[in-house]
Amino acid sequence: MKIGSQSVRMSGNHKGRYFSLGFIFVPLLLLLSANKLFGNHNPDTKRTTKRIRAIVDRFRQDLSIRERVFISIVAKNDKLVSIERTKKTRGGFVLSFDETFLNGLDDNELRASIAHELGHVWIFTHHPYLHTELLANQIALRVVTRENLEKVYEKVWKDKGKGDLKEFLGEETAVGLKPEIRLKSLPKTTDGLTKK
Repeated sequence: MKIGSQSVRMSGNHKGRYFSLGFIFVPLLLLLSANKLFGNHNPDTKRTTKRIRAIVDRFRQDLSIRERVFISIVAKNDKLVSIERTKKTRGGFVLSFDETFLNGLDDNELRASIAHELGHVWIFTHHPYLHTELLANQIALRVVTRENLEKVYEKVWKDKGKGDLKEFLGEETAVGLKPEIRLKSLPKTTDGLTKK
């Protein structure tokens, strides 16, 4: 009996200790993870996210991308801007911006970086085996200019080393940005047969 009552007393003491520790750690946990649980209430971040959402939705429409794209602004993203499949929502993607990099982009550069990342989504959903940076940029060039993509690459390469714009964007003529060459119309092959 003593052993039984002693074990009951111990578990009661442990319950009290765990209960007390819960009162200390739960508020601390909520405080530390408030942004994750309740969303970031910073008005600037909300405005920026809303601006990004408008661009993403417009480009999704223009590029015929049906998949949902969620937006995340993080303190550090080693790629500066990236997109990946969500682990929680089937068929969705997360567009993630490094906050410092994002703050250094003007509107045209922001649009170009979003277009490039959505180019990756387009490839993944249409031709997943042809995935290259060049093709992602060629898809992006359907909605933004080459000049703005070049500006984004300059900012990306500023700290990460220089790359080759031809490798990443292709030749200007290859993406149709040079004026089209107009050919003289050729004579119809039946012209000589129909003249009387």
